[in-house]
Order: sequence, then C-alpha cells, then structure tokens
Amino acid sequence: TIREVGPAVSSTTGELTVIPRRDPRQKRIFILADSQGHTEFGPEFQKQLLMGGYEVLFHAVKNGTPYFWSGMWDSPVLTRIFSPASEPEEAGKWEEVSMRPRAVSDYIEVYDPDIFIFQAGTNFEEDLAKDAPRQISELIGKSVSAASARGAKVLWIGPPDARDDVKSPAFQEDASVTLKGALASLSTKQGADCFFDSRPVCPMPNQASGDGEHPGPSAARDWARSAGAWALASIREFESDKGFRSRKANPIQLRNDSPFESSLTQVSPAESYPMKLRLVSKSRIENPATMAYTDAFSVYKYELENPSDIVGHLKDCTLTKSDRGETAPYQVYVLHWTAHHDGKRAATTRVASWKEGSRVRLRLTPLDQHPLGKALGTMRQCNDFDDFDAPIFVAANLLDERKF
Repeated sequence: TIREVGPAVSSTTGELTVIPRRDPRQKRIFILADSQGHTEFGPEFQKQLLMGGYEVLFHAVKNGTPYFWSGMWDSPVLTRIFSPASEPEEAGKWEEVSMRPRAVSDYIEVYDPDIFIFQAGTNFEEDLAKDAPRQISELIGKSVSAASARGAKVLWIGPPDARDDVKSPAFQEDASVTLKGALASLSTKQGADCFFDSRPVCPMPNQASGDGEHPGPSAARDWARSAGAWALASIREFESDKGFRSRKANPIQLRNDSPFESSLTQVSPAESYPMKLRLVSKSRIENPATMAYTDAFSVYKYELENPSDIVGHLKDCTLTKSDRGETAPYQVYVLHWTAHHDGKRAATTRVASWKEGSRVRLRLTPLDQHPLGKALGTMRQCNDFDDFDAPIFVAANLLDERKF
C-alpha cells in the first residue's frame, strides 16, 4: 500500500540514506514506533510534532521490540516509513516496505536526530510483566543509551490500554511499572520523566471490537494529540538547556562499501548437531490470511533415528523419551518457520507442508543457544505439546526456512 513515496528509503529493501536538514535551525525528531504507528496514531502524532515547529522522521516497525532495535532480527518485516516532513501539511505521507529492522545505533548514525522518541511496549509486555523483566530492561537500557549517544534527548510513549480479556489491568500495570523502572535512570539524567503512560488517555472499552490492543481511528487520533502535547512540553523543557539548544547536527554518510551488518555476523555461531528424524506430529500452523504478526512459528515433534551420534554429545540439554518404556525413541522438538510475510504477501512456508511420518535430516541448535533465540521469543509461536522438560531446537539455517 502506497500513499506517497518519500525519500526516506532508496528501494524496497529499506536502505537508510542520510536525509539533509532543510533548515539547520530546526530541531529534528526521529520516531521509532511499532504497529501502533500503523494506526491513525501515526499520522496524527507526526502532525502534532510538526505543529510544534520541528522536522519529523518516522519509522513504524511491525511487531517492533528492543530485540529488533538491537540488531537481533535478520528477516525483513513490514515497516511504514513516513516521508520526512517539516510542515504540518506534509504529515501522513508514507510508504510500506519490506525492511530488515535497523538497530538504534544505525538510525543515530544516519539521521542524527536531536530528539529520539520510542513508541513501543505492546509487543513485549509479557517480558515486562512476568517472563523476562530483567533481560528486557537491560535491552531497553541499551536502546535508550544508543539513542542518546550523540546528544539526543530521548522520550518513550508507552502502549495504550488493552481490552481486559486480552490483557488484564493488573498485568498491564506490572508491565508499565517495569518499563518505567527501566527508564528511571534516563529520566534522572535528563531531569524530567521521559515516560508517557498512554493508558489513561487511550482506554480500551471491553465491548470494543478488533484485537483488543490497537485502538480504533478516533481513539488513536485522540491518543496522538495527548501524547503529542506531552512530547512538545518535554522538548520545550529540554530547550531551556543552552547546551541542547545549541547542539549542532553532524550526520555521518555511510560508505557504499559498508552496509549495515546484522548482529549475527558479530557473534560466534552456536554449535549444531546433525540429526536424522522422523516427523511424528505438528503444532497448529497459523493461517497467513488472519495472522496478526509478520511471521509465525510452529513446534514439530520428531523421533531421533541416530541417537548414538547425538545422545551424550549435547551440551547443556537432555533429550526426553515418550512413556513407551526404556526402548522408546528419543523425542526432538523443533521450532520451525511456518508462515512468513516477505513484504508483498503472507504465505505458509515449504516446511509447513511437511507430512507426518516423513523423514528429514536437519542440523539443529538448541533454541536458547541460537543467536536469534531472544528475538524469536517476541514472535507468534504455536506449541501444542506439554513436554515442558524437553529442550526446543531450531534449524542452524533457520533463515532459509522462510522460503515458500
């Protein structure tokens, strides 16, 4: 879907290019949002900031999380890129592209904003509330540290309210407390609260239709106006500081021979094991036509057919057996990439068509040891098995599973 193609990308691959400032006296704001930016919140929020007299660049990354912003996800996802704007009448023009999520440091290097605004939280409230509060807080800290590395001030717009049957009020409050706590040191450093709790200004009625997490058009615009007023007041406060007021832009043009590198190229590859397997059963596979997320994954259950090559050689994990006695085969659970959106269409992958009873040879890595392990935790997963003691593996060549 294209309304108007702006100069923020050079192609549908989403290459970032330096965008010269139209007026060096005008402060530049960069907004990094999640799918909430794909609602009416996005155009209205950009407009509100433009009305304050600022230049606004804006990327809304579907399913965005701190794992994405740390460069930990190597697959393209749908990204809405708003055309750079300096006047209110230029607001709301955007292009959707298939784009590998960029690290915060990439945006800072290329766009060099004076103010960096995150709009996020919906996709990692599970981590914030109960699953991994310490780990996600550390990633949030790294994200805002990278955003402020060259002198930019940082603000964070929290997620709106969710319908009670989707996320309980207590759950949302726990997530909000963790998120605000992760930003506490930044608030202290900047001299003012950098976190905006969106729930009071964007309530979600329990009778509301939709997915219960994304507000309707009217509510999204009201939310954007409230968040915009808060952001502008915060920026005015920053501008009372002479050092920030006199900050000079200094963007760095990337060399053509130095493309952005995924974090996968900067980590040691995890050890993998060649396994001969027979497919026993498959978890549910998401219907791409109704999929709420860009990609989806399903756990498959296999029987191991070369145990002498594997058992005893695995590091830090132990395979389980079924309840068929001591001679029962070992079970291997593998998380496969079964639905993918390549930026043009969503479809099930080749792996999704594998039949029960078929035999395959796979080189597998324990999920918790794979470089993309944390990022996969943010994606839609279907696991219909209750063998909670068993390790889950992924293919060493996981990215190849995206093929249709």
